[in-house]
Amino acid sequence: MDIKVKEWKCDNCGCCCRTKKCTHYTKDGKCDIYETRPDECRTNVAHKKFRPDLTWEQFLELSKMYCVFINQIEKFNRRVK
Repeated sequence: MDIKVKEWKCDNCGCCCRTKKCTHYTKDGKCDIYETRPDECRTNVAHKKFRPDLTWEQFLELSKMYCVFINQIEKFNRRVK
């Protein structure tokens, strides 16, 4: 998979929130603690804190691959139910 990303553009689908079973993800698809959300939910902070060994571009590419992957898993799980 060749995904080149220069900046993070979250589409707010909530898939990562649902995958993590976040209790702050509301039924209307919003984060009820957005302004005080944890570091793992803040792309720029997560990069520096959790994966400083990667360049920003590498971190974004990895994040996008994860996003695509968990979205595919979610779609698959809906089909097999």
